[in-house]
Amino acid sequence: MKRTLMTAGMISAGVLAAVSLAQTNRVQAATNVQTDKEIATVTYQGPGKVRLLDSQGVYQDQYLTSGTRWKTFAKGTIRDLTMYRLGSDKQWIPAQYTNLSAAPLDNNGQTDQGTNTQTDQGTNTQTGGQTNNQTSQNTGQTNNPANNQADQTTDDQTPAVHQAISQRQKVSGLVQVNYHGNGQVQLVNEAGNFTNQYVKNNSIWKAFEKAMINEQVMYRLGSSQQWIPAKYTLGLVPKSGYSSSWTYPIAGFYESGNLTSSFGAHSDRNWHDGIDIIPDHGGNEDIRAIHGGTVYFIGHQGTTQNDLGYYICIKSPDGYNTVYQEFAFYPDEAAAAIHVKVGDVVKPGQVILTFIPTTHVTHVHLGVTQSEVNAAEKYWNSDNGTWIDPMQLIYRYNRGY
Repeated sequence: MKRTLMTAGMISAGVLAAVSLAQTNRVQAATNVQTDKEIATVTYQGPGKVRLLDSQGVYQDQYLTSGTRWKTFAKGTIRDLTMYRLGSDKQWIPAQYTNLSAAPLDNNGQTDQGTNTQTDQGTNTQTGGQTNNQTSQNTGQTNNPANNQADQTTDDQTPAVHQAISQRQKVSGLVQVNYHGNGQVQLVNEAGNFTNQYVKNNSIWKAFEKAMINEQVMYRLGSSQQWIPAKYTLGLVPKSGYSSSWTYPIAGFYESGNLTSSFGAHSDRNWHDGIDIIPDHGGNEDIRAIHGGTVYFIGHQGTTQNDLGYYICIKSPDGYNTVYQEFAFYPDEAAAAIHVKVGDVVKPGQVILTFIPTTHVTHVHLGVTQSEVNAAEKYWNSDNGTWIDPMQLIYRYNRGY
């Protein structure tokens, strides 16, 4: 999803974790400072990186990437927030963007008190603790972790942060693990703490609840100690399976030619909550429904590529909502492009619109979510599990993975 008020060009060093802190000119030295010897894992979920502060509460030109690990040396209060010092007095990080674990011991059984070394942009290098490169194999079975002990191995996914659970709702269905990092997915408890249980990539589990923990969509797989981030799954489907197939949006789809922007993180732009596609011949070609369902909304928002333009929302009985957008920005363009209306029931592969290029219509954006599309829009730039990679769903159905 895109928004007029936030374009890719506006995400800069100034739009980082710092925006989440109280913006004030008040300068206050660190108070309640005490020695602290732990390992802090950066857990920031927003755009960009976490910006460090000095002991006076002044932001520095130093930034840390989410998922990296650092030794801590002190704990204190700055700007009325709990902070951890990772190096010098110019390298404090807000506790709200970290998850802590015990510091490693040296060969004599003592806590390692070594310093963090300097790296690019003046930040500290991460601590040791390499991840396991072993990839789990799909067992092909539905498991219930309430009765089975999960395998124990390490992984490198972004840790959870301590925060109360909210928006709980009971669900009944299956989730398939879809993790692209190393190792396996570590489960968390309701407080957002990691547990000592892990699930293998591609394994399938029963889900009993859905909730938000630290602004992350989560599914409960068993007890209160067994929650998995939705972003590491392909979403929730009924136990009976998919209600219809998943198919490619363009006849004769050729990924390298039709897929112009993939789902997820990009080095040169915002987080991408869907995929951008274009026909092989550049225009006047049909775009097909990738999943069956009912057209429940056709809307319009904005007239530039920083907006949604006209968009079509389709709801499937199995809980998936698909949205097609940016294929038209003005009424005459929409009239020529759209081939469905609200209330129509469409099948996978059915033509729903025609891509007609202009100087500003350059592609079709396609997204998948299990939330109401208009409600999911506020997470257009968030990797919190609200949006699902359409290509992974298509691959799973057509290629078996």
